[in-house]
Amino acid sequence: MSRAKKDRSIDENRAISQRIDELRMQGLNKERATAAAFRMFKDGELRVEIREVRAKGKKSAQQVAIEKAAIAAATKIRQQAEQDKKRIQRAEILARRARLKAKRTGQPETAEELESRLRTEPIARTIDRLRRRQI
Repeated sequence: MSRAKKDRSIDENRAISQRIDELRMQGLNKERATAAAFRMFKDGELRVEIREVRAKGKKSAQQVAIEKAAIAAATKIRQQAEQDKKRIQRAEILARRARLKAKRTGQPETAEELESRLRTEPIARTIDRLRRRQI
C-alpha cells in the first residue's frame, strides 16, 4: 500500500478528511475541525477502515453540494450566535453603566435608559431558548 505524507496511509488521510467534514457540518470552524480530527487520529479515536484495492467512487456533484450547504448553514448559525452573544454583552455593559451612574448621582435612571434596557433584555431570554432548540 502506498503511503502519503507524514507516514499516513491514503485510507488514514481519507478518514481524517471525512472526520473534518463531519465536524464542520456540526458547526466547528475549519481550523478547529482540522485540529480535532488530527488529535483524534493521534489518540487512536478515529476509526480507519483499510480497504483492499476496491476503490470508492468519487462523490457526486449533488453530494458535494449537500455537504457544502450543510457546512455553510452551520457556519451561519455559529456566526449568528456569536453576534447575538456580543449584542447581549454590549447591552449588559450599557445597563451596568447606567445603574452605576444612577447610583453615583443618586438619581433614578432616565426613561430612555430604562427603555433601551427593557428592549434588550427580552432578546437575551429568547436567545437562550433558541440555542436549546438547536441542540
